Amino acid sequence: MSSIRWKSVVRRLLLWGIVPLLSIVVIVAATALYSRHLVVEGVRVLRHIPGPDGIDVLEKVKIGGIDQWVSIRGRDRSNPVLLFIHGGPGGVAMPLSHGFQDTWEEFFTVVQWDQRGAGKTYSANDPEKVGPTMSADRMIQDAEELVTHLRTRFHKDKIVVVGHSWGTIVGINLAKRHPEWLNAYVGMGLGRLI
Repeated sequence: MSSIRWKSVVRRLLLWGIVPLLSIVVIVAATALYSRHLVVEGVRVLRHIPGPDGIDVLEKVKIGGIDQWVSIRGRDRSNPVLLFIHGGPGGVAMPLSHGFQDTWEEFFTVVQWDQRGAGKTYSANDPEKVGPTMSADRMIQDAEELVTHLRTRFHKDKIVVVGHSWGTIVGINLAKRHPEWLNAYVGMGLGRLI
């Protein structure tokens, strides 16, 4: 085959094969990104907490010398505060909390906390600096600081703490050290949340 013919074949492949394929890939990727945006926006709208007494915030709090992320949601911010301490370590519950927490929000101001080394808190900090501080005692101290912050912020003498899996280690030690801070402590095993 002559080089002119090869150039013609290559040109046809590009025009009729690769260019349409790349166009389809671009369209699919754009559609997927836009669909994700619609889903995220839809969930936000569905989970919106109406009314002036409600609270729906996602924020970082300085705990144990690092930025740690909390989600605070409830229909009435004067309700009792419930701190959910996730399992793991590293098994954050914040992204899945809509599956089990919506009913709680009627009766409590629910705080989800991404602990040291987990979730949004992990992303917000330098792993090289945080890694050496990863200990049960440091995480219990973090919980103490967070509870102190929540009691002050919401003007509560006591809060409710729910610990799930690894969170039971943190929660039970918090309850042992400061029973005067808690209305109740609830420990959950390895069963499903949803």
